[in-house]
Amino acid sequence: MKVLISAESFLPRSNGVTNSVTRTMRYLKDSGDSVVVIAPGDGPQYVEGQRVIRIPALSLKSRATVDIALVGVRKILKVIDEFQPDIVHLASPFLLGDQVRKAARMRSVPTIAIYQTDVSGFAGFYGLNLVKNFGENRVKKIHSGVDLNLVPSSSSERYLRSLGITNTARWGRGVDTSIFNPCNRSKEIRKSWGITPKTFVIGYVGRLAPEKQIERLEFLHDVGLLSGVDSKIVVVGDGPSRQTLQEKLKSAIFTGNLKGESLGRLFRLVQADQST
Repeated sequence: MKVLISAESFLPRSNGVTNSVTRTMRYLKDSGDSVVVIAPGDGPQYVEGQRVIRIPALSLKSRATVDIALVGVRKILKVIDEFQPDIVHLASPFLLGDQVRKAARMRSVPTIAIYQTDVSGFAGFYGLNLVKNFGENRVKKIHSGVDLNLVPSSSSERYLRSLGITNTARWGRGVDTSIFNPCNRSKEIRKSWGITPKTFVIGYVGRLAPEKQIERLEFLHDVGLLSGVDSKIVVVGDGPSRQTLQEKLKSAIFTGNLKGESLGRLFRLVQADQST
């Protein structure tokens, strides 16, 4: 099977969309399928042994980095005509994904869209109500115009249904237990960071951005101190808020981005995790 993937964000960006696309590529490759990815901005042209077509993009850097693909339907049609995909996979479609969706419909290629970015909620967090309304209308337009919508959770499914979109299916998440398991906890890591065996470790893993409200970890740390519990905050990841967080959470450990076994070792250390 030939699968064309449109990635609204991709390597070298590190985020949920990038992670899910790279894992999907790996799975499809292992299944013997052929994949081509269309992604905005500069970056690797081959990932997991599969071709990545880079689209010129305008990079907006403020509180978050957003790549706005500068492409029309005509160029996407050329890619479809050359690759002849059996299906088009739209990863968190918004700008680039909408152009790919239109091109796929023009060539009668089935489309699957993955709803995993709360654009309107993101805009609402920053008080950008005009962008919030635009985002919601665009999400409704895009996801109403595909053959199937995959959602990672019941809340995201409820949101799409509130917009009148009913062709949804759950795309559940799993845990790689070969990496993420409580076995073989590393005393060496605790020792290298000056964390005693009795220290309660509070962790966060993800993108460091204002909407994640990572500063709430400080409250958990303070509650522990008031209760007489020695605790330590460990923050894994990177993003626009890193410097601000390092200034605010002065006693916390910031590791930067970790992957694979390195991330697994850290999770064995953490006893409480803030998820967003």
